[in-house]
Amino acid sequence: MIHFLPLYFKTLKKQIFILVCVSILFLLFHGNGYISPFAFASSTPVLSSSPPPPSSLTASSLSSSFFTASLPTPLLPTLSLLTAFSPSPPLLSPSSSSFTLLVSAASSPSSPFEEPSPQSLLPLDDLIPNQPSTTPHEPDAAKTLLEDKESPYHSHAHRTKQRKEKEIVRLLKELKYCANAREAKTISQQIQRLWSQSGSETIDLLMTWAEQGISAENYGLALDYLDTAIALSPTYAEAWSRRAWIHIQLSDFKLAMLDLHHALQLEPRNYIAFFELGIVMEATQRPELAIKAYETALTFYPQMQQVQNRIDTLLSKKFDQNI
Repeated sequence: MIHFLPLYFKTLKKQIFILVCVSILFLLFHGNGYISPFAFASSTPVLSSSPPPPSSLTASSLSSSFFTASLPTPLLPTLSLLTAFSPSPPLLSPSSSSFTLLVSAASSPSSPFEEPSPQSLLPLDDLIPNQPSTTPHEPDAAKTLLEDKESPYHSHAHRTKQRKEKEIVRLLKELKYCANAREAKTISQQIQRLWSQSGSETIDLLMTWAEQGISAENYGLALDYLDTAIALSPTYAEAWSRRAWIHIQLSDFKLAMLDLHHALQLEPRNYIAFFELGIVMEATQRPELAIKAYETALTFYPQMQQVQNRIDTLLSKKFDQNI
């Protein structure tokens, strides 16, 4: 057995030599794909699957905590628009000139000579009348009629409605010829309280909740209550007028126009609705129609100072343009 070991190792060496030679020949003729990863591993960079890094402008512009430097470049135009028009734009690096201009344009303080926004033209206390503070010898007309309406004699509902209309006509006449601005505002609040009486406890409760939402600037909740009130009583003009005011606050002037159309069809003497209509016309670049709406409001409420100011402003602009 020992005599055969040298012969065995000699045969094994020959087989290994032949295998190595065959392997070298195979790699020389067919092994480009096997040699290159090893032969050029130190000189060829390894490509990453992540997208290429953005340019220096992109990297500096997106150096906030909400974005990373590897954000794809096609998202930049969308980010620019959002930054320009959002009320609270994200913090961006000042090294980007274009983004800095957009942010400064969106957050620059208002000039003292800048025109007021449409949302601020009609104050909330003029839209929703305050609770009456009357003296004993001057009872509030709206409160008196409300007590009469809530009497147990429901057969008198029609007569109560007639008394309400008669009182509105009387107060509108007083409002038109009142020369004192403070007294005129008191009369106007009495008229608005009469208009606010819907004849339904459910509608009145919904309107109260809507007014609370408006006062808290919770316009979504207020819209829900007003939508319900309008669905239950489509002929109730005050709900349309209040909802138009909310649409103005939300800069949705088309919906405000539709609601004011319904409000003025149901109550063509509603000077608050005409004031709102003038605001919508002014916001949509129609000053001539805005002046007409304001003038119509003044025919019912001549002492309404906000309307007078808007007419003076629009006429001054028109005069300056003619010059």
